[in-house]
Amino acid sequence: MQELFIHPNHKLRPSAISLHRLTERARRLYERGVSLAGLRQYVILWHRWFHGGLEGMVSYNGGVTQYWVYVLRQVYITWATVPS
Repeated sequence: MQELFIHPNHKLRPSAISLHRLTERARRLYERGVSLAGLRQYVILWHRWFHGGLEGMVSYNGGVTQYWVYVLRQVYITWATVPS
């Protein structure tokens, strides 16, 4: 079994596959009529899952808002307001 090496000056980020799954699930929820509050709650829970158990190894740049905006753009929800 190969040991995972994480460079001390670099933080982990979600993979393209993880982001794709996040947006696909959000898209399905949106198509089923889930409110924006429900979608945001899903993104918050995903963000907690992503950071769970990886304290200090994951980048917090942008926080959950970064992923919320990403989901809104990927699902083409242009009329939503984004908190600053």
